[in-house]
Amino acid sequence: MTQTIKHAAADKVMTLDEIEAFCRQVRAAGAAGTASPKARITFGGKLRSMEIAVGDEAAKGDAQ
Repeated sequence: MTQTIKHAAADKVMTLDEIEAFCRQVRAAGAAGTASPKARITFGGKLRSMEIAVGDEAAKGDAQ
C-alpha cells in the first residue's frame, strides 16, 4: 500500500527543523535512502513544500 507523505512550510519557506521532521517521518515509513521527494520552491529558490510516495507501488515506480 502506498502512502504519500507531505510537509509544507509553517511560514513562507521550510526551515531546517521542518526538513528534518519530513525526513524522519519518511524514514520511519520505510522509504529507501535512494528515494527522491518532489519539492515546490519559491521564485527565489527556497523550499516551500516536499512530498514523497512510500510503499510497494512507489518502489516499483522508482525501479523503472
